[in-house]
Amino acid sequence: MLLVVFCLGIIGPLLSAPAHADDKDWSAVGDQMVAVIDQIPGQYQAQDQEGVEHSIRQAYYEIYQVSGLEAQINHRLGDERADAFVAQLLSVRDLTRGAAPQAEVEAAVTATTQMLRDDIAELASTPELSDQWSRVGVRITDKLAEAEQAYRAGNNDEVVRRISQTETGIAHTLQTLIWIVSIIICLLTLISITATLNAVVSERAREIGLKKALGAVAKDVMSEFVGESILLGLIGGAVGVAAGIWIANFISTKAFAVQLDVNWWVVPITLVFSVIIALVGSLVPARRISRINPVDVLGGE
Repeated sequence: MLLVVFCLGIIGPLLSAPAHADDKDWSAVGDQMVAVIDQIPGQYQAQDQEGVEHSIRQAYYEIYQVSGLEAQINHRLGDERADAFVAQLLSVRDLTRGAAPQAEVEAAVTATTQMLRDDIAELASTPELSDQWSRVGVRITDKLAEAEQAYRAGNNDEVVRRISQTETGIAHTLQTLIWIVSIIICLLTLISITATLNAVVSERAREIGLKKALGAVAKDVMSEFVGESILLGLIGGAVGVAAGIWIANFISTKAFAVQLDVNWWVVPITLVFSVIIALVGSLVPARRISRINPVDVLGGE
């Protein structure tokens, strides 16, 4: 039983491992991007092209991608929306490189920030796509093919963007997969705990019968049995959580080169859930204990 609940404890940290939570405050991320993009007109006016290029890279790579905003827009609004914003941002860069009038650059920056705010506003009211599973394989393949084409064309910036999109898409898919597997494991864990404790009751039937013969009431024996189950659930959950954090961090570091940011609220929730699973799984065996007749199990002794 301890091993079963240990496996359950591993699940919790894994659920928080991949990339980016869907309930993140994307408006704050948008404000951060807007603050960076709004610096571009002033930098352009000061003829600081290097500063302009830096602001564009920072807005896209360091914020738009790293925060997971691009992946969320891809996932929930569609590739076209994310691609349209990137194209708009690149158009600002092209204008500054082409010595466009100041007013034209300012208008392009305003259009870029407005497009970003519109995407974030729609993102807040758009639920997760229920048919994502049916398209995820094709989407990953398409992204890799586009990256290969960009590489052959010598467009290294596009290669980085496409590969990054693929990585974030895989991370989001892994998180969904872990949720599905977790639900299945929880059901199997409950069944396994019940079967294991039933076997324990059968093995300890003589001990339980002896306790009853010596005056112990069914309630006392049941309380002792349930208490043992809760303790095992707590120990298994604690060890499982520790192992889960380590495994999740290992996967995050090796697969995505990103240090895991653990959602620590998962730890107490996982422990409580492990105890609940152990408790529920012990209810049926506990009822068997209450029905054990000392005369039947002790025989003529």
